[in-house]
Amino acid sequence: MTWLPRTLYLIGCWLLLFTLLQVIPAFYALVMGQTTIFSGFLLSIFINGFVGSTLYLGFKGSKRSKSLRAMILLPILTVALTGMGTALPFVFIYAETPFSLMVFEGISLITTMGSSALREGVTESYALVLWRALASWCGGLGVLVIALTFLMRVNVGAMQMYPSFFAKGNKGAALGSISSVGKLLLKPYLLFTLIIVFMFLLAGDPFKLAVIRGLSVIASAGIAMPDQTSTAVSGLGLQIVYCLVMTAVVINVDVLYGLFQAKEKRKGYKSIEFKVLPQFIFWGLGALILIHYLTDSRISLLDLYFMFVSSMSTMGISLASWDPMSAASMSSSIIFMAFALIGGGVLTTSGGMRQMRFLILVAQGRSELSRLAHPNGVHALKFGRRTIENHDLHAVWLLVAGFLITFVLGSVLLSIFGNPVEDSVAMTIAALTTSGDLVTIVSPYFPGYYGLEAAEYYILSLIMLIGRLDTTLIFILFAGIFWRR
Repeated sequence: MTWLPRTLYLIGCWLLLFTLLQVIPAFYALVMGQTTIFSGFLLSIFINGFVGSTLYLGFKGSKRSKSLRAMILLPILTVALTGMGTALPFVFIYAETPFSLMVFEGISLITTMGSSALREGVTESYALVLWRALASWCGGLGVLVIALTFLMRVNVGAMQMYPSFFAKGNKGAALGSISSVGKLLLKPYLLFTLIIVFMFLLAGDPFKLAVIRGLSVIASAGIAMPDQTSTAVSGLGLQIVYCLVMTAVVINVDVLYGLFQAKEKRKGYKSIEFKVLPQFIFWGLGALILIHYLTDSRISLLDLYFMFVSSMSTMGISLASWDPMSAASMSSSIIFMAFALIGGGVLTTSGGMRQMRFLILVAQGRSELSRLAHPNGVHALKFGRRTIENHDLHAVWLLVAGFLITFVLGSVLLSIFGNPVEDSVAMTIAALTTSGDLVTIVSPYFPGYYGLEAAEYYILSLIMLIGRLDTTLIFILFAGIFWRR
């Protein structure tokens, strides 16, 4: 198993990163005299640091494996095990909390879903909220790195149709290594985080809250603010900033980075998804306006746009003034779920199937209609200037099939445990698209994640992993040929 040493080495690197980041909330808890929280972080720092440094030093010299098995198992094990390391502070702080709930908590943060199943205390301490935001921020960076390395190499969901220069890493290789891609991405990721924090400061947020919002929004994670029980947003200034930032989150990171480049260099940063984004907004927002017009709902265009872009960016946050019980809001739930499933650009931290895959399916549909009208014609299937090959189509349909299978099985399994059908469907979509509190928007009677059965937490954690790794990586494990030598 040549892939295992490299996997353990990468897990060690992530655990060491989390160890360093946990020092920040631990120091804050110490200064504020929160001894229980500080002790929990201290124990977590010791364990994560010991395990991480052991794995890092023990397997530092391991060779990179380019086998298919390594490309599949490495990201799965890395995300799953680092999720456990993310949850360690909560394990020690909430000692009597079931292990299954802690698994859900850690996976929710590392996959940038952001939802919490802890009933009390998690938002009462700024140190805990800061750690949740930092963990989600790291998870967002990890999502981009995984997309440009493992998913690109295996062509999951036709990822190779998007030729991002970030995939070459900082050494300019055909496909960069994890470290080189991560180093290249870190600069724009930090830059955008600082810009977002500054925008929230301009909106009137205190510095501490602006930091939480900046860390969570760039990772498209719906993190509840300190002393708040929900992710609902109030205030015109905050609403406008959220609309701007969530719109930017659905745009591929290299396109945004291109805005800061010289004009002659911007040609390499264009994407079809960016050009088609106004059409997504037009049709989605238009459908919402029609629904609310027909139901005589008095809601502003800005409010509708906020709710729409919240679902498309898979942040899943809502407005404090939003009434989920109204007829218009319940009818709008279908639009919210549909665009959460589509998601943002293929190189973003948002969840869902991603817009590129949806556009490829639309292109295939148009091609088939044209073939019916002109059966003797030549119909080349294009995505922009690139020809869509059969293996790209198969990759997209495999991903879509994985989403459908997971959605059906997840909804059925959660319903078996006694959850109402609408709650089961909403929880499955929220976990599959990592859209956090979207479940409270589309299912107003949902009581929250606290109090679920242990098996339900494991099911939701698995769905989050499947959705964040674009389904295909997980489903390949069930293929017998994958395990044959």
